[in-house]
Amino acid sequence: MDPADLRWFHSHAGTQRCFPALLETESASCPVWVGYRGRYSRNFRKPSYDIWFGDDHLPDWGPELHLNAAYRDPSLMRSRLSFDLFHKLGVAVPRCRHIWLCINDMNEGVYTAVEAVDQAWLKRQGLPDGPIYFAVGSKGNFGLIDQDTGRPKRYINAGYEKRHPADDDFGDLEELIEAVTLPTVDEFPDQIRRTIDVDNCLRWLIGMEFVSHTDGIVQNYALYRAATGQWRFSPWDLDGTWGRYPSGMASSADHMPVGTGEDNYLLVRLLRSARWRARYLELWRRALANVLRPAHLDDMIETLYDEIRADVVQDRWKRHSNTTFRREPSRLRTYVRDRLAFIQDQLGVKMW
Repeated sequence: MDPADLRWFHSHAGTQRCFPALLETESASCPVWVGYRGRYSRNFRKPSYDIWFGDDHLPDWGPELHLNAAYRDPSLMRSRLSFDLFHKLGVAVPRCRHIWLCINDMNEGVYTAVEAVDQAWLKRQGLPDGPIYFAVGSKGNFGLIDQDTGRPKRYINAGYEKRHPADDDFGDLEELIEAVTLPTVDEFPDQIRRTIDVDNCLRWLIGMEFVSHTDGIVQNYALYRAATGQWRFSPWDLDGTWGRYPSGMASSADHMPVGTGEDNYLLVRLLRSARWRARYLELWRRALANVLRPAHLDDMIETLYDEIRADVVQDRWKRHSNTTFRREPSRLRTYVRDRLAFIQDQLGVKMW
């Protein structure tokens, strides 16, 4: 980046401005625009960034790329572990990988590069063009009531931002919310099957519950319409997981209950339906017998730790010490066993 632009950029963390730069990788280079990512996280010593490409973007990525600093995660692994786990559970997620970032030859350390959930992402998933929404600000609960005030929402689509296409027509989302809220108890199971991909939704919920993504039930998820005309879910903002709150503080393995849906009205109605709760329990049993086996999760943790540890210990901006980082695989393994024991007790199942 031009040195003068970079000085201004670093001294104005609250800016929404973007600056031109040249992105160089081991195999290619291309012009880009760079901006800060997030709200409070942009004030950290190691902030996160968004990168926008022009027509000549890198072949492995779409038109936008997120560089997540994971500053509050002492392992720098939780986001990628979560995305990898959701993928194994059968939930479509953005691709991500760890990278080493330099800005004007200054080493900025280890980042997680995550592709955007956008039109290009739909194409890479083998899906035709369709609407994409993001749940933001704790109001994406599929209900008519604002859970913060206890009063009816001013707008039925409150809590959602439309990411694609770039228009202000929320009619399809409003129809979805009506399909969740208006059917009777007897009508709901069939109505919701026609409206959303229920298996996808339940697998998404299972992943959220296992990683304890408390900040992702009524916000921080993407909602998109697939080729079948049914809506599907994809998780987002997964740093505060695997035994950590979004603040970075350690959390207990039992701090997020399972099988309730919390404050998400769609999940509450699904789990109150005998038909869909039975399917939910069946998918849990399958996950516990396969993807969520402790030995399998241990391998995921160790493989990723071995991949990034040499770089992480050289990261000058990491918030935690190298000793803390080296202890994280053990803490993650402890979380796995404690969380799975709690979940099996809550669901009344015993797999091992």
